[in-house]
Amino acid sequence: MTNQPSFYRWTVPGLVFLLSALLASILIWNLEQSRLQKSRAQVANLAGDYVQDLQLRLDRALNTTYVLALQIQQGRQSVADFESLAHAILPLYPSVQELAFAPKGVISSVVPLSGNEAVLGVDLFTHPAQKADAIKARDSGRLVLSGPVKLVQGGVALIGRLPVYKRPQFQGAVQIRKASFWGLVEVLINLPGLLNATDLQKLPTRAYNYELWYNNAETGRRITIAASPQRPGVRAVQHVMQESFATWTLSVKPTQGWGDLPGMTLKITVGFFFSLLLAYLARQWLALRVHRRFLEREVLRRTTQIEVTRQQLQATLQAIPDLMIEYDLEGRILKLQTNQPEWLVMPAEDMIGRKVSDGLPPATSAVIHEALQEAYRNGRSVGKEYSLELPNGIMWFELSVARKEDVVADKPHLIALSRDITARKTAVQALQRLSDVYAAL
Repeated sequence: MTNQPSFYRWTVPGLVFLLSALLASILIWNLEQSRLQKSRAQVANLAGDYVQDLQLRLDRALNTTYVLALQIQQGRQSVADFESLAHAILPLYPSVQELAFAPKGVISSVVPLSGNEAVLGVDLFTHPAQKADAIKARDSGRLVLSGPVKLVQGGVALIGRLPVYKRPQFQGAVQIRKASFWGLVEVLINLPGLLNATDLQKLPTRAYNYELWYNNAETGRRITIAASPQRPGVRAVQHVMQESFATWTLSVKPTQGWGDLPGMTLKITVGFFFSLLLAYLARQWLALRVHRRFLEREVLRRTTQIEVTRQQLQATLQAIPDLMIEYDLEGRILKLQTNQPEWLVMPAEDMIGRKVSDGLPPATSAVIHEALQEAYRNGRSVGKEYSLELPNGIMWFELSVARKEDVVADKPHLIALSRDITARKTAVQALQRLSDVYAAL
């Protein structure tokens, strides 16, 4: 593990961190885009609700002109008829500020009259500020919405002008009089009252900035109808309202903008630590993999060493000329190693598992048992001799026994070496006989 290259220790986790950070960034960006789309959709629905409410209230106020126009087309064209109907209509439409009666474009009656005396006699087709929309209404035959405008009598309002045409007359199937322009019916709508009815001004209390605006057809300038103290600015959601040649736009945007700083901070933090965790896991996995390879090499090296040691030990054992036997305390043969099979009373494989008393003379067996007990008590036993009658004749052996220390105490094993001392024993016996002969002379 200490030999792990620096490249693998740091570069690979670094690449994992960068890749996971990139994927986390893409995920965060997609989540943010989804959140932004959802937020903008919610604001768009909110703006749509306000625009729909405003348009319904505005349509309702403008409908008063159609009621008055219908009366005129039915022949009730006197000022008294107009004022009677206008007084009946006004209480039903709180946002309607006044109704005006303008035969041939000249205002001849206004309800209520109080405070509006200044508009009597005004020719809408020649008035500098109003002639363009008056002519548009006459020529198009449709209702035209103007404003916001500052009124002659004071205040700011929307003005709806509806052209009224006398119906053609027929005698049987023959038209005896064509439809002709009669004049204009005008309704003034209190703009602040209309907007207050929609609760548009309460949007800032709901954490939204807004602006209701339109582009001036002549100058192209953006004209603000109503707005919060702080304008929504760029990237606001816009909802367009079309009404009688007028195009209004409501722009709405959250007070804090579209960003979600706490949420974005949390996402970035989670993404960073997730990437860091993946990099750490990659480094740990890499370190574990390298460590596993190191252990595999170490196990192979140790196994090779053990095998070499075993082979060396086996070679050493095979080089020992003595008979080596491993016994338990009862004298049972557990293992046997010899290069002299002629020293055995039976084949080696037949002796494994047998006790010494099963195949040896009682005297020899007694010597071996005594040596085993002595070695068990004292750790070793040396110098004991025994003889065996083998096919090649009688052989003498010197027995050395040692206790094997790495075995469980309640099952002791003992290692015994039997060295051939037949030649030495024969020489001693020969010397003894010579000594006896000399002594007899």
